Amino acid sequence: MIGKLGLNVNEIKDVCKKHETDMDHFWATVQKQFNFSVIQKAGDRQKRSGLPIGILFEIAIAMPILLVGTIRGFFASQFNRMLSCGQWTFHRFYQDSQFNWRKVLYRFNKQIEKTEQQSETTARHPKALILDDSTLAKTGKKIEGVSRVHDHVSNTFPIGYKLLGLQWFNGHYGRFLDFCLVAEKKLRLKRKKKQFSKKRDKKSPGAVRKSELKKDKITLGCELLTNAVKHGFIPDFVMTDTWFTCAKLINKVRSLAKGAIHFLGMIKNGPRKYLYEGKKFSLSELRKHVMSHQSRCSRFKSRYIIVDCIIPDIGQVRILFSRFHGNKKWVALVTTKMDMTYIEAIETYAIRWNIEIGFKESKSILGLGKCQANDFDCQIAHISSVFIAHAILATCKYQEDYQSFGELYAHIEHQYTQLLTMEKLLLLFEELIHSIAEQMGGADKITISQFLNSPEYEMFKTMLGESLVLNANGQLLPDKQSNQAQVA
Repeated sequence: MIGKLGLNVNEIKDVCKKHETDMDHFWATVQKQFNFSVIQKAGDRQKRSGLPIGILFEIAIAMPILLVGTIRGFFASQFNRMLSCGQWTFHRFYQDSQFNWRKVLYRFNKQIEKTEQQSETTARHPKALILDDSTLAKTGKKIEGVSRVHDHVSNTFPIGYKLLGLQWFNGHYGRFLDFCLVAEKKLRLKRKKKQFSKKRDKKSPGAVRKSELKKDKITLGCELLTNAVKHGFIPDFVMTDTWFTCAKLINKVRSLAKGAIHFLGMIKNGPRKYLYEGKKFSLSELRKHVMSHQSRCSRFKSRYIIVDCIIPDIGQVRILFSRFHGNKKWVALVTTKMDMTYIEAIETYAIRWNIEIGFKESKSILGLGKCQANDFDCQIAHISSVFIAHAILATCKYQEDYQSFGELYAHIEHQYTQLLTMEKLLLLFEELIHSIAEQMGGADKITISQFLNSPEYEMFKTMLGESLVLNANGQLLPDKQSNQAQVA
């Protein structure tokens, strides 16, 4: 029987030991810190019958943290015992185009921001809004709105979406504020393989998100930044990589918050002309023209050149050329802050790497992009719940001073494994109880008092006690360690 259950003494010991992070304690702390009932009400949707929508929302957020990033995975695990409903209840919740996930994500981040402002901790870095995209590959051509997208990492064109994400860096760590899904190249499909589609109210949040598929990323980026500032997330800088550095985005940034926000991004060589000392230069020509002005930076082991010039369709900007030790290639940063020093620019632009880390953590740990549902509303619900889960873990990481995001998640993952072991332990205990009762004449013919005073139960307690001799610190007692080693 023990062999069938796959349980051994070491697993029982692990269940009984104390650990720094307990899953129940962790989630209870999360529920206490974040008011989910207020957050889910931002979705502007209430369930009239059946399971309350607040419960569905909480479990949707918990799924990525509990290593069950999909509805099917949740109902295949032991956690489905917490509910009396079937998985179709969740599918209907995810497919609801009226639920405003964008508003929910902002409400959640506003709640965190309010809590952190009350803590009065001094930020070590400037605040920033970071804009970047990432590829979400999908396996099915029938998924609503998928197309061929360019993956610049592998230089391939997989089927899926381009995820345009906006991250808020509050001076300590980054959280995702908003996102859009973008389609790029049209996908050629056979007549028998039409993409999924459904009717939506044109004013519904789902229809608005679906319409964003056809927009270009620069336009969407401007809309995301405008929406973030309207919600009160006013940064010191907006940061992008070379792809998003353009006149339209820079001008939009300077028009927000009465000019209080500056732009800082990497810029690449191209046909664009720069006006310097009354003459027009390309970026490479400008660098060669001012090569005699270069300086050394021992801190970053680099050479740099600072040039103040005018871009005709933008205005006055500062360009900072850099060439780091061991690299023959010059790179350039452009900023609208005209008094920015070279060291300040490098240290500030390093903040942009937080969004790359955020995408990596969300994909590798929380299952971002693994949803293969055909309904576009399910894709939006999945990404939103992953970003909320990421914000929860990022906030816990900052508050509890974990060395890395993975270290925090390792504790939670270990506790999840323990829960599965506990389930096997309970099955074993129930089987032993029934076996002892049958030997005494049947469970329906004996009393609890007779069972507890029986020699069979005393034998069972002795056997279990010898396997699980623990002191208050969760360690085996010295006189039993040698015996356990011999048994092993």
